[in-house]
Amino acid sequence: MEIALIAAKSKNNVIGKNNKLLWHLPDDLNFFKEKTKGHFLLMGRRTFESLEEDLAGRKVIVITKIKNYHPSFNCLIFDNLPDGINEARIRNETELLICGGGSVYRQTIAFADKMYLTEIDHEYSGDAFFPEFDRSMWNISLIKKFSKDEQHPIAFEISEFKRKLMQV
Repeated sequence: MEIALIAAKSKNNVIGKNNKLLWHLPDDLNFFKEKTKGHFLLMGRRTFESLEEDLAGRKVIVITKIKNYHPSFNCLIFDNLPDGINEARIRNETELLICGGGSVYRQTIAFADKMYLTEIDHEYSGDAFFPEFDRSMWNISLIKKFSKDEQHPIAFEISEFKRKLMQV
């Protein structure tokens, strides 16, 4: 099973503020829906609670330390990352997608096989951040570049990052 982080981040690595996205980019949302459809998604509780609707066609794993957590949507609950990841592996997932938030990204980036990153050409003030990482450790393929237009108030690009194999 591959583990992939999927995120949208600003130039200064902001991913949100007050548990909300700071941008609305329809083509990025479409990419997220297409890439995650039919897969397990793993996220922290606050990220899960920021969802406005059930993510149809996806199986959601939520990591939380809250005992007897009762979510508003159907999902699997675990109190630690290894158990959540293992659940996807046991259920024969081919690509587990890590969807945030900042803490979950920081805990998983060191062993992720891939990242799907939307990089937004703007700096924002926020309280949730994507972790810094060494780009030289990744093979980067541009998926698509988007210019500012009537649907997208800012330019952005979506890229796939695949971890380079270490030479021994």
